[in-house]
Formats: sequence, structure tokens, C-alpha cells
Amino acid sequence: MRLIASNAKSLCLLLVLGLVTTTADAALTDYAFIDIEPSSGQTEPGTIGLAANGAPANNAGGTSFGPTVLTATGGDMFSFAIDSVDWRDRGNPPATPLNQLGEDFVKDNSGMIEVTLGSIPAGVYTVTSYHLDATNSQTELINVAITDANGTNPAMELDRLTRAAGRAHVDIGDNTNELVGRLVRGTSAQFTFESNGTDDVVLAFDGSAGYRSETPLNGLNIQAGTRDDLVTGPFTPYVLIDVGPSGQDVETGAQAVTNDSGNSFTTNIVSDNGDPLTITIDNVDMGGVAQGVLGWQDRGNSPNAGTLIDLAEEHVLASAGAMRVTLDGLPADTYFFQPFFIDANNGQAQLIDVFVTDAFGTLVQQSDVGLSDTRAGDYNLDDLSTASIEQFDARFLVTSDGVNPVVLHFAASMDVGDDDDIVLAGLRIESVPAQGGGADGAVPEPATATLALIGLAGLAVRRRRRA
Repeated sequence: MRLIASNAKSLCLLLVLGLVTTTADAALTDYAFIDIEPSSGQTEPGTIGLAANGAPANNAGGTSFGPTVLTATGGDMFSFAIDSVDWRDRGNPPATPLNQLGEDFVKDNSGMIEVTLGSIPAGVYTVTSYHLDATNSQTELINVAITDANGTNPAMELDRLTRAAGRAHVDIGDNTNELVGRLVRGTSAQFTFESNGTDDVVLAFDGSAGYRSETPLNGLNIQAGTRDDLVTGPFTPYVLIDVGPSGQDVETGAQAVTNDSGNSFTTNIVSDNGDPLTITIDNVDMGGVAQGVLGWQDRGNSPNAGTLIDLAEEHVLASAGAMRVTLDGLPADTYFFQPFFIDANNGQAQLIDVFVTDAFGTLVQQSDVGLSDTRAGDYNLDDLSTASIEQFDARFLVTSDGVNPVVLHFAASMDVGDDDDIVLAGLRIESVPAQGGGADGAVPEPATATLALIGLAGLAVRRRRRA
């Protein structure tokens, strides 16, 4: 997990796609869940909706709100204010958990949103913040600076290995069935603050360092107490897959997927906890048509040492911009997927669109590709490091129903550049604990899963050009 939690002197969050669960924790007590919405918004059940508390109208620009007195879950009176933001209502999705929270929000085009909380009783609090625009991809990186009982804690330098909010492009204005709670939760993050019971607490969300700077904010779930897993994170390593030709240097702890020729290859692997899995890699596109050829390449041995370097030395290459990866045997669960698209010798496709078919149906790449801050590789062996390899990845959530295979399609986009070769050096899969929030956290039955069509954007992979 890439979240950096706070201590008494340093309070910071780095948002990562899908990194936070909202499962109840014994150490947490609900204090106030605020749905940040314009006056036309549908308020999430069980939250404090700003629509009922004098919020500005939809499409109001550069408009502040508050300070306004709100009533917490236990009856405490506290104040809430937000400075100079744009107010947006994207439509009315199905009334399932977290959907009403996700369909409206505030945003700032320059990347800075400042929230001021007053009269919060003394104590330590855990905040889950939600950052989703259900129509447009927004910033990829969000940092937070917090002013609380410990003074002003400046936001730490952004971790280049993190990814963040705004990846879920689900145009509920056109299709009200696309937004689901797991996408809302997938662009959330957690951090803590400490109140002294007297002074205001200020949360400053800064997305200006992202590829795009527009920062959205849907709501804040404030709970008294701290999570035991806030530092170490909820993700559990499940399997690391190293792809390459025979004789490759296999990454320590990884399962090898090794072949020398052919456009379709199937092999059996075993997860870290002993689950038997089958993985197939071929050159089939979204239409089921074989495109070009697969090449299994070894670029040699890097002089550097570190995590993922052996993995990045070799890869499989799809020459015509189409690669399909099929995983059979994944138990019913939600997983965090991280494929690595790096060629340690040559630059390849500048944009890679990612399409996922899982328990929720086919998650379709939208038209605004290239907004994500991920990249397809252009390094050489001497440049390899853990950080450089993880610059050329994509990160997304996948849910298996335990019955049907999970299918990933990688497609090179010709919108930018003229190289459509796709390389896959490996794939990291981590297990995400069961998520709370009602029906949306459940894995759908196979019979109904195929009926759910969800749009997922921001998974285009953009190559960083070398100097």
C-alpha cells in the first residue's frame, strides 16, 4: 500500500486508486459523514447532505460555502466551510450504496480545495475522503496538508509510485446504470487529524502536481479513533507474475510465465497462499481477432539490484497493439492489479488502453485516453530501478466471481505517436479485504454480473520520452 499515514508531526495522504476500504473497525466510531453536493444533489442515505443546508446551485463557479453549523451523528454541533470551488451534479444514478455520494461533488480547476472544520471535540479522527468526477477524468495525484492541534503539517513530496483519483470515467448523465459504489470507494483515501477541541482543523487537498490539476471532492467520512491498518495498508500480496522467454532471470518470489514462440501460451501458476491458477497470454484483440505476433524477449542483465529489476529485464511483446491475458481460478474476491509495461531496451506504445472483463462485466476505456500519469516503458538496462519500473504500470481494481475467468485486454492507441508495440514484463496482483457499504461491496452472481457494464477511464498508459 502506498498510503503514508500520519503521526503527531506529519499528516499526509497520497491517494491511490482503490486503496481504501470502509469496513467497520473496532477502534472507529462514526462522527459525521458529509455529502458535499450542490443544492440539486441527491444526498447519500445516512450522511449530512449540503443540499439540505444551503449549498450553492449546480454549476455555480468559484463559490464558497459556510461556515455552516452541522449536527454530527452523536448530536455534537460543528461547523463546516469550503473555499471557492465549482459545484457539480452529474445526474441521478441507481440508489445503491455510495452512488448518491459519487454523483455530485465540488472541484477546483487549479487543484486546491480547502475545507475548514470548527468545534470538533478534542481527539484523534480518521477521515475517508472521496474524489470522483463521474463524467470526466480529473487529477491523478492528490496530496493533503493538515492544520490541526499539532500545527500546520505541510504536504509531503508526492510519491512518484502512487496513482490517484479521477480514474473512473462513468458518464451517468448518459447511462445511469454505470456508476457503482466500488468505483466511488476506489477513488477514496484515508488519513488522520487531531483536534484540540478549540481551534479549527483545516484540510487542504492539492492536486496541482497531477497530469491534470482539477481536483474533485465528493464527501468526507469523519470517524473518531484510528485504524490499526492505516500505516501498513489493507492490501495482501497474492501473486507476482514474471513474463519472459526461457532462461529468464525470474524475479524473487514470482511465478514464471515462460515461453519462446507462438501467439498463444497457457501455463499453470500458484498464488502465494497456494491457490492454483491458469494464465493464458495471446495476441487477440477486443473483437476476438488475432493481431500480429507475440515475441518473447530477453534484454540482458541489468547491473543494478533491487525489487522488480529481474522482472523488467524480459517481456512478451505484441507487435500489432493487441494483447489478451486470461486468468482462471481466481477465488471470489476483489483484487488490485498492477501490470508492468516496460521494455528495458526500446520505447514502445505511448498509449495503452486497458479493458477489464470481471464479475461486473466489461469495464470499457472511454475516449479521453492519455490523461493518466502512467507510462509505457522507454528505458535501458542501466536505467532500471524499482522506481523507474513502476513508472510504467497501470493500476486498477478487479473483482472475480470465483467462477468465470478474469480477462485483460491491452490495446495500443495510435492517438499519440506511431508505435503500437505493447510489452508486458509482469503482473502484480494483491488481495483487497472485503469492503463494507452494503450491497455494492458484494461480488455479484455470475448470472447477473454480465448485465453490469461499467466505464473505467484513465487507464491509458503514456510513454515518458527520454531526454
